[in-house]
Amino acid sequence: MGILSASCNRLTTGATGNGAHHGESKNMLNKTEQPGLVGFQVVILDTTEPSFSSEFDKYKHSILSIFSHSYRHYYGDDYLLTRIAAGESVLFLGAIDHTLVGASYVKRNLRRGGTAVYPDQYRGRGIAEALVKESLKRFPRQYTILSIEECAMLSLLEKAGFRRVLSSNEIKHIVKEEFVQLSEFTEMNGSLVFSRRSIKRAVVRPKLILLHTFDYEARF
Repeated sequence: MGILSASCNRLTTGATGNGAHHGESKNMLNKTEQPGLVGFQVVILDTTEPSFSSEFDKYKHSILSIFSHSYRHYYGDDYLLTRIAAGESVLFLGAIDHTLVGASYVKRNLRRGGTAVYPDQYRGRGIAEALVKESLKRFPRQYTILSIEECAMLSLLEKAGFRRVLSSNEIKHIVKEEFVQLSEFTEMNGSLVFSRRSIKRAVVRPKLILLHTFDYEARF
């Protein structure tokens, strides 16, 4: 499916908004092969694991730096850390030569929490794509809500197999109780666009789109 609007010609920068047995941690360091990324590794951290806090502390500063430098609207470190913890998230961290340059996380409700790459020289090299693909191994079914202007991330996710919703009923089956926060559904260039009211921040984000990897049976 094509880009929603001409605004997608102005690509946004950087940001792109299931337990251990017998005490063994599933937090791990995985080497992945990615064209053009020599020495690239993915670190997976699960917030539900007993070892999470100690492992997370090793990367905390870098994670916060990556997200704070990537999002035009960053609501602070405490806000991000609360979202990660409250969602019982799994983090997928990208490192090149042991330097953390990318971060992504998926909540246990299957919603993507965010993906970002920093510093600038590491963007456009496939790091975000590698993290999304790694997350799909852990969560084959997931969804995300993005602004229609987040063109780079929309393109990346569609390349990774995400599909755009076609009806409000489809959205309702995916987001469940969150549906009451959505409104102003309208069709735009073959996609369903809507607004979302944030209860915590008391703001309304317009012109959003939902993409997902749910199959037909899972949806209905």
